[in-house]
Amino acid sequence: MFCPLHAQDSDRTTLGVSFSSDITYQEILDALPELKKLGINVIEVAHPTPKELIEEISNYSFDLYVRNDAEFLSETALKTPDFFEKQLLPVVELYTNNSSITGIGLLSNSERLDQNVILALRSKIPDSSNVFLYEVNSIGNPFSLSIANARKPLEQTKTTHYVFDLPFHPKDIQLIKEIFKSHPTTLLFSYHWLQTALESKSYLRPALLAYANSNDKSILLPNENTSMANPISDWAVIFFIALWLSTGFHIQLNPTYKAKISRYFISHRFYVDDILQFRDREASSGITIFIQHSFFTGLVAYILSITFITDRGLGALYEHLPYLSILGTSYFSLFTWSVLLTLLISVFGMIWAYLPNKEVRHFSQIINLYVWIFHIDFIIVSIILVLGLTESSPTGILIFTSLHIFCWLLAFIFSVYDSSRHMFMGRSLYFFKTLGLFTIVLIVFIVALIFYPNSIDVLKLATHL
Repeated sequence: MFCPLHAQDSDRTTLGVSFSSDITYQEILDALPELKKLGINVIEVAHPTPKELIEEISNYSFDLYVRNDAEFLSETALKTPDFFEKQLLPVVELYTNNSSITGIGLLSNSERLDQNVILALRSKIPDSSNVFLYEVNSIGNPFSLSIANARKPLEQTKTTHYVFDLPFHPKDIQLIKEIFKSHPTTLLFSYHWLQTALESKSYLRPALLAYANSNDKSILLPNENTSMANPISDWAVIFFIALWLSTGFHIQLNPTYKAKISRYFISHRFYVDDILQFRDREASSGITIFIQHSFFTGLVAYILSITFITDRGLGALYEHLPYLSILGTSYFSLFTWSVLLTLLISVFGMIWAYLPNKEVRHFSQIINLYVWIFHIDFIIVSIILVLGLTESSPTGILIFTSLHIFCWLLAFIFSVYDSSRHMFMGRSLYFFKTLGLFTIVLIVFIVALIFYPNSIDVLKLATHL
């Protein structure tokens, strides 16, 4: 939480700049005169910060904050005993007695610290010290919002501190105008953000200078019609169209394919009999649908992540699950992993339904029983894509994603049930070996999530940053 900051008119916003750890000390020192001229009153630097740099910054009469490098911490990580002793307490003890330091940042982009931890840290600060503790963009902390959240409609009217810590976007300038209407106490820019903004917008430097040399409560900035591009990339739309076109090509190449679609959904029993009696031996259609389903699932995962996980949340996800970053650290990596995982799980599901069933002689029979329900994907994913492109209903995306997963679950259940239609003996045992064991595995998985909540904590962190 932030405490009272730079002494000033309570309705006038203090401007600050945050230097990340990748910026050298010399670069920081070189930037200070210009920042002072622009009316910057707060400087935030990354821990560890040498005394020499602290002294140089203090010569310019900045309010100096030092932010700890602890980042992307889930609730489980914050509760570990070593975290307090090894990551929080040493930082507070290191800087609390330095009169040049105004604030100590405990962590960034993480779950919020427990109030008992805050009180324990405060007890280490002498009564004579004016230093305060703060968190940057922690979940549940209304006093500091990253640009990832602030770019959404400004519903947090009581927020008093904003942190622009993501790459510059042209719409940020108009967002600053909106933020100033609520007279926030502090507006903290990333140094990289400020550099890009000054280079991109020639009017920004004069506006900052005018604000610094006046008593105005707002920065005078022009109105610009800047629209935020839809976050869903063009490749996703092109890929979706390609999947539809692949079905059209398949209908042209396989004259019986179109008739079998209606036969599966309208005359399902006769479709199953044709498969089990091996009157229909063609497997290419089933394999095509299987591949399409995998790519459709990848698109669903991509749209879901774009909708609910910000760039900062994506960083938290890859921080906790580093093996996912083998294929890159973008949203496309989640698409790729989802496709591969869908292929793996579906193949495993078909093998599971096939091996215990002695009445099914060919694996192609299981393929055709398993995958034909996936034609529903074309409808469900079309709706999800439209909702994603229009940004109209995140709840709708969740609902139809759940429906997509439910249809995937039904594919295994229906394939097991349909493939056992001609069983005269051992049907109950077959159901136990497939559906029974599957239910047990599902229950164990849910229980594991309850008793080992770290995965849930990571997902919560990624979706709330």
